[in-house]
Order: sequence, then structure tokens, then C-alpha cells
Amino acid sequence: MSIEWASGPNAVAVESGASASSADLIIHGGGRIGYVIIGCSIIGVGLVIDTWLAFRKSKLIPPDATAVIEERIARRDLAGAREAASQTTGILGPMVAAGLERLPGGLSAAEDAASAVADESAIRLQGKVGWISLLATTCPLLGLYGTVWGMMEAFATIERLAAPRPSELAEGIKIALVTTFQGLSVAIPMSAAAYWLRARLTNALLDASAKAATILGRAGAGS
Repeated sequence: MSIEWASGPNAVAVESGASASSADLIIHGGGRIGYVIIGCSIIGVGLVIDTWLAFRKSKLIPPDATAVIEERIARRDLAGAREAASQTTGILGPMVAAGLERLPGGLSAAEDAASAVADESAIRLQGKVGWISLLATTCPLLGLYGTVWGMMEAFATIERLAAPRPSELAEGIKIALVTTFQGLSVAIPMSAAAYWLRARLTNALLDASAKAATILGRAGAGS
């Protein structure tokens, strides 16, 4: 028995053909259920990018706007600081605006108001991560659905042909395996992305709360 090894240009052609075949299998091998999973993966990538952009610290705690608020607080222009804070996007501006509004009732009341705004912002922003988590949970279930469907097709072939050849069972088994692979391939990175984004949001909220407390403390110290 002899073994022939491909070399030179032939080896490159064989490797390229294998890669193309694998890509075609992953994209088209799961059938209609596989296309749904691929569609979910595209949506998931878009959601991750959008959420990452929304969770940037420079967006949640804009440094320029923060500097304006602090400068007006230093000049004891509390009305101007409140106006600047209310016009600031992100999470810090609304927190400071709410705190300054309640500052006449005492520093504790101001901090409570800022904390309430932080909680509302956290719930709203975590909703973005929730959609990513939903895809991370749903895609494996779609893969399982494809697995069951593929095995049903394989057993239906056995029932119809009594003694089918392996090639006649291959289509159903292929769908079962490919959809499982696709579901896991989407779920694993989506789960990791959701965890990472939650951590970024938590850190941003902690930073915003600390910064708001500092600003309100300075505002209350001179009132």
C-alpha cells in the first residue's frame, strides 16, 4: 500500500479546497435552521458593537462636560452647573442634575436623588446587554432544534428505505451536527461579550457614582 503526499502547488490547491469546503459546510450545511442561526449571529455582532460604543466611558461620563460642571461648581454657580448637567448626555450629567435639584434639602437628599437616577440608568442600559444574553441563550436551543430535526430526517429515511446506505442518512446527520456547531459557535462568544459588557457598565456606574458624590459634596460644602 502506498501513500501519496500532495506537495507544491497541488498542496496549496488541496488546502484551499478543504477550507472552501469547510466554510460551505458551516454556512449551508445546517439548512434553513442554520440560516436562522447565522442571521442571529449577524444581529448579535451588531448589538455587541452598538453596546460597546454606548458603554464607552467617554460617552457615559463625558470629560469635557464634567469639567464644565466642576468649573461652575467651583464658582458657586449652582444654577449654571445644574443647567450644564441637565444638558449632558450619559449617566453622570443626569445624576448631578438630580442631585443639585434636591441639594436644598440637604446633601443626603441630593445623594439619594443621584443614586435613584443611577439605578434607572443601570436598568435602561442593562437592557442592551439583555438582548445579547437572549441570543446567547436562544442560539444553542436553535442548534438543538436543528439536531432533533436532522435526527428525525435520518430516522425517517431508515423507516422509508429499511436498509439505507450511509450516504442516504448523511443529510439528516449533517444537519444535526452542523446546527449544533453553529449554535455553540454563536452562544460562546455572545455569552463572553455579555459578561464583558456588564463589567464595563458596572465599572462606569461606580465611577459615575463616585464622581457625582464628589461634585455634590463640593456643591453642598459651600451652601
